[in-house]
Formats: sequence, structure tokens, C-alpha cells
Amino acid sequence: MEVILDVAIKAVVTTAAGGIVTAVVFLIKNLIAKERVMASAVKALAHDSFYRQCRYLLAKDYITKDELENLNYLHGAYTSLGMNGTGEELYRRCLEKELK
Repeated sequence: MEVILDVAIKAVVTTAAGGIVTAVVFLIKNLIAKERVMASAVKALAHDSFYRQCRYLLAKDYITKDELENLNYLHGAYTSLGMNGTGEELYRRCLEKELK
């Protein structure tokens, strides 16, 4: 009887542990998927904000100190996310504006 009880307890513990591991793996996979979606959204927002600011500044004849500070901040975030290319050209052209 004691052997049967031992086997039954081990079976229950093994099944429970397997269920817990399965649940944890499921949760981790969902968190990773959500993180990827969030990272994509952040990249899109950084890109949009940076490009909007550049287009706004390029339409003006000058750039203020506050605008330059904001542009530099946006540029840092933009490039830290691995984006460059056309944005670098827009940034360079903005930096050529007269500072007021």
C-alpha cells in the first residue's frame, strides 16, 4: 500500500510540475510577443516624431535653441533604435539652419 501511495504522490507531483512549467512557458512566450509589438510601436512613434520635427524645421528659415535641443533628443532616440538613412540627411540639413 505504501508503494502505491508513493507512486501516486510522485505521479501527482510530476503532473502538477509539468502543468506549471507549461503555464510558465506559455506566459513567457506571450510576454516576448507583446514586447516585440511594443518595440515595433516605439520605433514607429520615434520615426514619426523625428520626421515630423525635421519637416517642420526644414520649412523654417532658422532653428531655435529649444528646437535644436529637442531635435537632438529625438535624433538620439531615433538612432538608438537602429534607424538612420534618410533621417540622417534630414538631421544634417536641420543642423545647417541659422540658430536664433
